[in-house]
Parts: sequence; structure tokens; C-alpha cells
Amino acid sequence: MGYNGANLAYVEKGEQMYTVKRVHYERIEPSPADLITIKQAADALGLTIPGVVAALNRGRFTEIINEDAPNPQRERRLLLRSEVEARLAAQVAG
Repeated sequence: MGYNGANLAYVEKGEQMYTVKRVHYERIEPSPADLITIKQAADALGLTIPGVVAALNRGRFTEIINEDAPNPQRERRLLLRSEVEARLAAQVAG
């Protein structure tokens, strides 16, 4: 088994390769100012919403689940603002 990214592992078995997503849950209490919605992140980074979701799925960002979101379709999945700002700074510098 090899590791690729923060939470992805791959397993080679003969000619086939499988990707395994490893998930870790822990309780945190971030301030609302520390969080950003997927839409806000997409706007800030110049990406589409599916592009940000794909980055989340690849482990590029930490996903924060708001269990108390009034509408589970919106503002339930959040990102850390600091990670989005760091990615934006890397885009500008690079």
C-alpha cells in the first residue's frame, strides 16, 4: 500500500490499482470567521463549485461538516479559510 496525499492511499493488486479514501473525524469548535463555504472558496479561487468539491475529495482541503446547518444542501460542508487563503496566495505567487 502506498500513500498519495493527506488522506488517500492506493493499493496495487496485480494489474489493478484501487484508491482508498481514509477519513478521520474529530470534534472541533472553530470560529465562524475561520470557515468558508464551498461557493465562497470557488469564487475566491476562480474555480467552479465542482472544482472545489473535487479538490476536497482529493484531500487538498480540510472539510468541516456543520451538523447544525438549517439547510443540509447549503452551508453544511465548509472549508478552513486559512487553507483557501494559502492556496490563493500560492496561485498568485506561482
